[in-house]
Amino acid sequence: ARIQTFIDNCAKWYIPVVVLISAGVALVPIVLKVGDEMWWFHLALIVLVSACPCALVISTPVTVFCALSKAATVGLLFKGGDYLELLANVRTIAFDKTGTITRGDFVVTHFESLLETVSVEKLLFWVSSIESKSSHPMAAALVNYAVMRSIDPLPEKVEEFHNYPGEGIHGKIEGEHIHIGNHRISQRAGLTESYGLESHIVEGQVSGFIFVGATPAGTFSLSDDCRTGAREAMRELKRMGIRTEMLTGDNHAVAQQVQNHLEQSLDMVHAQLLPEDKAKIIESLKKDGAVAMVGDGINDALALATSDIGISMGISGSALATETGHVILMSNDIRKIPE
Repeated sequence: ARIQTFIDNCAKWYIPVVVLISAGVALVPIVLKVGDEMWWFHLALIVLVSACPCALVISTPVTVFCALSKAATVGLLFKGGDYLELLANVRTIAFDKTGTITRGDFVVTHFESLLETVSVEKLLFWVSSIESKSSHPMAAALVNYAVMRSIDPLPEKVEEFHNYPGEGIHGKIEGEHIHIGNHRISQRAGLTESYGLESHIVEGQVSGFIFVGATPAGTFSLSDDCRTGAREAMRELKRMGIRTEMLTGDNHAVAQQVQNHLEQSLDMVHAQLLPEDKAKIIESLKKDGAVAMVGDGINDALALATSDIGISMGISGSALATETGHVILMSNDIRKIPE
């Protein structure tokens, strides 16, 4: 911790000064021939013992250790005392949406093929096979949706798999190049026109698009609920004078629905963000004081690293987010943060 480093630096000067003062108490009376040298020598020993720096040096690490232990008991694992000290100066906390404010347990509410030549079953087989190679919560929902309809994904058939943070994924299966993701993935697929895809967006839900080559082949929608205690956590942070903001790659309608569920407790909502957009917002927020970022996914890694304190969701979070974060929340209860 910084305070521990400060105390250690002070001790480097404190000890020689104490020794010099003690030596002065013993030797100056002898030089001045004051008399009773043994009494002055005894007094010098008293000064040396009473000014022992042990208590000063050990006080800080013991305090930091106790604080880290207490934080661990409530489910917060700090990677160093510096972050514990810095947390007291945080003025803004930014939250990711999916898997942080919301549960990340997506449910597929709609899945549709837009091509007469490709059945829903065939499209769902392609999508689930490719999504099986992704760790995103939405991928798990699509795979489960396929399994519930007796469709067995075969990820071993997928070639040229690529993940595009903030956009979607790509894979080649049965000779077809498939892009799956939000509206941004259309550019990766080579689509130059919207072809009316906006009409397939379900208000208040996360919408996804499927492209076979550059052709729109399907759409799907997913719903996700806020975590228990999310509203209470935001209110408590606001009561503590800490500003809260949400950063999400989802559309504005989904972001606003979460804000409504939280009863407008967030100070600001940012939507349709790429990972680099999140990092830029964190940088701008740092101008007004220390900023913490809470996230769980690969899309949040850059923002977690950019913030003064990155807090990753230890249970539902990705390995990259956990590695990048400075603090690990060992449960999915974000009420632990204001505690």
